[in-house]
Formats: sequence, C-alpha cells, structure tokens
Amino acid sequence: MKSTVAECHRQIADLQAASVRKEWYCSTTASLDDFPPLSKATGATSHPPSVRAEQQANTNHVEPNTQPKKPRKKPVIGASVQKQHVKSVATRRTVDVFVSRLRPLTSDKELIECAKETAASCDIKVVDLACTQLKSTYEHLYSSFHVAVCVEAQQFKAAVDEFMSAEAWPSGILVKRFFKPKNGSAPS
Repeated sequence: MKSTVAECHRQIADLQAASVRKEWYCSTTASLDDFPPLSKATGATSHPPSVRAEQQANTNHVEPNTQPKKPRKKPVIGASVQKQHVKSVATRRTVDVFVSRLRPLTSDKELIECAKETAASCDIKVVDLACTQLKSTYEHLYSSFHVAVCVEAQQFKAAVDEFMSAEAWPSGILVKRFFKPKNGSAPS
C-alpha cells in the first residue's frame, strides 16, 4: 500500500513539474496518452473509466469556431385558401413620415386627404391615418407634420415605397421617414 501511495505522489510531482515548465498545457498535441497510466500504481490494465471518457471526448473534440452551424429554418406563413376554419390575427404596421416645408396655414385635413389619395392610387388599404402638427422653428415661415399611416403588414413595404416617393407629394415639400425619440418624450 505504501508503494502505491508513493507511486501516486511521484506521478503527481511529475505532472506538477511539467505544468510549471508549461510543457504540458502549452502543447497543442498533448493528450492523456502522453502520461503514464495509473496501472503501475493501482495494478489496473488500463486507464480508469473517467479517464477513458475524457480521452474519447478529447479525440472527438473539434474547435468550436470550426464546427459548421446548422442552418436556421425560416418560419413558414400559411397561404392555404381551402382551410378557413382557423383565422390568423390581423397584423398591422405603421408608416411614419415627416412632412415639412408646408405653408404655415396648412391644416392636418389637407395632409390626410393627400395621403388617402396616394394610398388609393396604388391600392394600399389604409387601416388608420393620423396627422400631428409639429412645432417648427420658424412657425411664420413653414409648418411640419408627422403623418402616421397604418396599413396591413403585407402591404407595409409597398406603403413605405409609395409614401417615400417624390410623386406621392406636391412639388417642393420635404418628406423623410419619421423616427420617434428614443427617450420616450413626445415629439414637439
């Protein structure tokens, strides 16, 4: 028994010395096979089961950056016209547009009519339309508005393309996408 314990201590000392010299853990080819099995100390014929499992894991190990990733499957959107007993939720999106360089006395009703005409000309179904006048720097020179056009999600891209085109608005009017402030305050 004393000889077995002494052999284990010797092997531990050898491993610690190799670790200090950075021979073992700096080597990219080092494995458990580079070290003598504990069979001399324990009388076993091979490595213990836990060591064998670790050896197999090391031989099957592949660098995480080199493993091919499985392609992510894209979701499917139903399109069957025959199965009508289950209905989907109507999803809507809002096209937010900033409109400026308008006459100071322009009303929100005029902009709403312009947006409705634009939507009707390209067969976009408007669910809701809101127009809010914004505070202009020089209110006596021009006015600015936030126009929010709510459409069905399927028509969102077409609505953005249409409301951001020059032909949708009268000559000289500045139009760009409207983005709400991130700090949560209402636009002024």
